[in-house]
Amino acid sequence: MFIRCLFLLPFLSIAAAAQSAVRIEIREVDLVNQTFAIHADIASAVAGYQLDVSGVTVTAVHGGLAEAANFQTSFSCVSGPCRILSFGFGTQIATGSNGTLCVVEFDCPAADCFSGVTICLTQEVFADPTGTQLISEVGPCSAGIVGLSYCSGNGSATACPCANLSLTGGCANSSGAGGRLSAFGSLSAASDDITFSASGLLPGQPVLLFSANNAVAGGSGVLFGDGLRCAGGFVRRLGVSPPDAAGNASWGPGLRVVGGWNGGDIRRFQGWYRDPGGPCGSGFNLTQGLEVVFAP
Repeated sequence: MFIRCLFLLPFLSIAAAAQSAVRIEIREVDLVNQTFAIHADIASAVAGYQLDVSGVTVTAVHGGLAEAANFQTSFSCVSGPCRILSFGFGTQIATGSNGTLCVVEFDCPAADCFSGVTICLTQEVFADPTGTQLISEVGPCSAGIVGLSYCSGNGSATACPCANLSLTGGCANSSGAGGRLSAFGSLSAASDDITFSASGLLPGQPVLLFSANNAVAGGSGVLFGDGLRCAGGFVRRLGVSPPDAAGNASWGPGLRVVGGWNGGDIRRFQGWYRDPGGPCGSGFNLTQGLEVVFAP
């Protein structure tokens, strides 16, 4: 059932207890799979909430803390921003909970996700089990991931060297995950604001981001180390980054000069990283490939 207002929580009062707080923010925007997560830090029990999503059209809402608490969740995109409504019948999200509140699936404007989108959360209302409105805070709008992921280690491209498949990113490394490369910002070459991040890497083991003109083997890649070489031809090194304790690394903005791209150019990007204890014994691995078509 689609609902535009929180009339299913008529007990909601305007007063807010100063000691109650909820903070939400957008995370893990994926324009390839057209999903993002709403992360929540909850300092006081939540019995229901509503919020608006702008920048994209919501097509499904599921999972996370709300589903675990048996909340009933609906959404409506009849006019203006899409509204999400979620509440429990005698259930609540417990004080001290933090993590993904829900996962949102979406469509991009004009069905064009790769021109980049900006997603915002607004008009949030959270209620505690007594009907008191909680003080809440919303993180900044989030620009979606840009580019087209290809040559992954999930078996859809060339088979990984030693059956080290991974559901996301490149072939699996010694952590059991695959390194995943993502790009953020806009596709404008003139703006030079594109940034890259890689996750699923090995903390402290350096990773090189490089660009190339071609998708190797038609985009399927060839065996290289513990992974697949996906990008080749006129290779340019864009920088080495040491992953943090969580295995994340980042580059940019301001990469255009060293990368040498202009509006209309197509570049393929990939991360090449050390993995001394890798499953195939080569000592290194790679992320999947990422194809970006730059605009002027």
